[in-house]
Amino acid sequence: MTDINKTVQKWHASFKKGTDFDSWGQLVEAIDEYQILARHLQKEVQSTANSSEFSEDQKKTLGKIATCLELRSSSLQTAQTQEEFKLEDLKTLEPIIKNILSYNKDFPFDVQPVPIRKILAPGEEENLEFEEEEEGGAGVGSPDLFSTRVPGWFH
Repeated sequence: MTDINKTVQKWHASFKKGTDFDSWGQLVEAIDEYQILARHLQKEVQSTANSSEFSEDQKKTLGKIATCLELRSSSLQTAQTQEEFKLEDLKTLEPIIKNILSYNKDFPFDVQPVPIRKILAPGEEENLEFEEEEEGGAGVGSPDLFSTRVPGWFH
């Protein structure tokens, strides 16, 4: 099995683990798994073209999956009864992450990839240099894209 297939398999296992925790009501564990996987996907998206085995389209899809993972994680951390991004929605992404190497359909949700600063682990910031956003499009890197969450609140 090639390295890229092993990587995809690890991502799928992590995704499945997170959705299992989520469906069992183990929210803290689900949030952790989602955030770890989102960071791994984002690192791949941020890698340079010659160091990545994924195409630019595949990287865009991975970035959107990372966004969905972050949205679900944020939904689990709010005290609101109305979930913004449901587990059922997230589960629709499983075949995409499992088959990322051959996936060529439209992404099922209208989301933008997460700005890198949104998914850094604590203490990771010092190790990365921020690049200026090349698109310059409003909204993609906007801090208003995600509402502020109160840490420690779970429902």
